[in-house]
Amino acid sequence: MERRAHERYQIWLPVRIEGLDDGVAVSHDASKRGLKIVSRGTLEPGAEIDIAFRLPPESESERTVRGRVVRVGPNELDPNGLWPNEMAIEFVDAIPELESLLQVTRTPARSSAPPRGD
Repeated sequence: MERRAHERYQIWLPVRIEGLDDGVAVSHDASKRGLKIVSRGTLEPGAEIDIAFRLPPESESERTVRGRVVRVGPNELDPNGLWPNEMAIEFVDAIPELESLLQVTRTPARSSAPPRGD
């Protein structure tokens, strides 16, 4: 069983990526060290890129961080759809406050607990 060093969170938000054909992708899995995104185009593994996003999504300010593409493959959930590719991006520098923003924005991605109906 694979163990990740950082808690991952399901979070769907648009991201802008320098160097990507149309520059737009959607994040659906994040941690304080990186994002998993789906996109129309791909970049080469090892490519260093700038990623811009808003967190929380309703924030007025946009964060821009440096990242490195670590994995590229097909989006198994929608291989023929609008976002046929999936990429894992590791942040070059950790963003310490990102995990606390993720915690208040979404639930852990690997949680087996059902949503609460409060």
